[in-house]
Amino acid sequence: MTTPHRRVLTDHHALLQDALKNQLDPLAGKVVEVLAQRGPLTLKQISNALQASPEAQHTSLLSAGRSAKMVRTDLTTSAETEGLTDPKTVSDLALKEVVTRLVLHRVVRSCAPERLYRLSVSDAVLLRVLVPLVAQRVERAYGPAGLALFAVLHQLAVVPWSSAVRLAQQRHADFADGVAAAAAYMEEDGWVEFVSGPAAAEAELGHKRPRAAEGAPLSDEHCRLSTFAMMRALLEESLQHYVAGVAAQEQPEVLSAVVSVLVAHVPPRAAGPTAGDDYAPLLAPHSEDLSLHSLTQGVRRRCPAALPEQVAASVRHLSDGPALVETVAPGVYRLSLPAVAAALHETTCERVLFARYGTLGVRMMKLLTRNHFLEDKTLAEEAIATQPKTRELLHAMMRDGYVALQEVPRGAVFAERAAKSSTFLWTAAPAGTLLASARHVARSLTFALRRLHHQQRLLEEGGGIIDAPADGPPRLPSAVGGAATRAPADPLAHRANAQQLWRSTIGYQSSSLSLMRLLLVLDYL
Repeated sequence: MTTPHRRVLTDHHALLQDALKNQLDPLAGKVVEVLAQRGPLTLKQISNALQASPEAQHTSLLSAGRSAKMVRTDLTTSAETEGLTDPKTVSDLALKEVVTRLVLHRVVRSCAPERLYRLSVSDAVLLRVLVPLVAQRVERAYGPAGLALFAVLHQLAVVPWSSAVRLAQQRHADFADGVAAAAAYMEEDGWVEFVSGPAAAEAELGHKRPRAAEGAPLSDEHCRLSTFAMMRALLEESLQHYVAGVAAQEQPEVLSAVVSVLVAHVPPRAAGPTAGDDYAPLLAPHSEDLSLHSLTQGVRRRCPAALPEQVAASVRHLSDGPALVETVAPGVYRLSLPAVAAALHETTCERVLFARYGTLGVRMMKLLTRNHFLEDKTLAEEAIATQPKTRELLHAMMRDGYVALQEVPRGAVFAERAAKSSTFLWTAAPAGTLLASARHVARSLTFALRRLHHQQRLLEEGGGIIDAPADGPPRLPSAVGGAATRAPADPLAHRANAQQLWRSTIGYQSSSLSLMRLLLVLDYL
């Protein structure tokens, strides 16, 4: 989407820093902070920026200590370990290790000619923040075996395909055969992206890799998770939720299968994301053209009881109602991703506005979007609200970036105008509303994840046990999260406290997943 509004990623950077600090290394969070503040830098410039910050220097030394300890275990002579006594050498070693990991995990991109490292916000947020949504999708499609393989690929970033499958089988020996079967299906469905060898060359030419035969040896070529497959799966999830909410059909299973078939035929965008463009779309603007016969065949593979008349009725519903499907020729259809994005953006922005400003805020935004420019008095009358309340809400929305105020002079001489002789009109643009909503959701998700991690630490410190042991009252974490304090002597009181802690943790998990779905729609579709 090309808009005159500038995308502000400050809240996304804070979200990404917290995620990397918890998932990879505290120094990784500091490197992301430096790159977010200063833009593309060389490795030397990153090191100098970290040395200039006392807090970042302390974090670097802690990571350096761990790196030096790992290196010393592989060295046998004192001469080899002599260079590791210098803190500067150890810090440089830790920084190189962390930056290399960030490049492998696609958080940072390396520009080879200039030797610059730049932050890749779109890939980083998708792979490090929104990954629980992808994991849920993989588990529903391929079961626990597929989820185990997905966890290995996500943890190691780039790994030989055969090694990833073997490691997943070793971790989950109880369903090792299921892991091999899930690996074949995930490879056929495009979840695995090969980065070297003949498979990578075939992928560049657009050749689809067939499913490996049962018992056939797996490839030793290096691979990683495909962000295109992730985006297509998440697009289907979001579209299914939207269609289920707006569709009034007698055959919802057939409509859901039609959506799945159309999304499955969405190809990758030919140009692809460039090194200087964050949030470049990964999906093509339209799916492949499908005849009604081909569409019916695909639907019957998912819903064997579907009739051609039901498939045609579902396609007409998607074409006439939400207008998500375009008719290319008589009996030939395709999915329009711009229409899908517009519909999902509208419903998501309304949810964000309702949560922040209530029903009045949603009504005012719809009026401004439809009429473009309105005075506050006219807006109050149209929205059925008092003028003071309308002004208060408009100023709050302007502060958050949802609306803007335009001064229009009444006289012909613009240079000599006075404020009292001007008319002030309120306006709102869909693009500005979208970006403001994304910033608000990213900020809310940051706070929700921080609180969730705090609740999880409390559970770990308390052991996560609800029932009191037989030998006396257990020890529960303090309210601040510090040293454990003695639990109340009453086992019922302890059980109530533990249950409340569990409920809070589950509530924050649910809130975080909901915010992730909103951020996915606002940023990636």
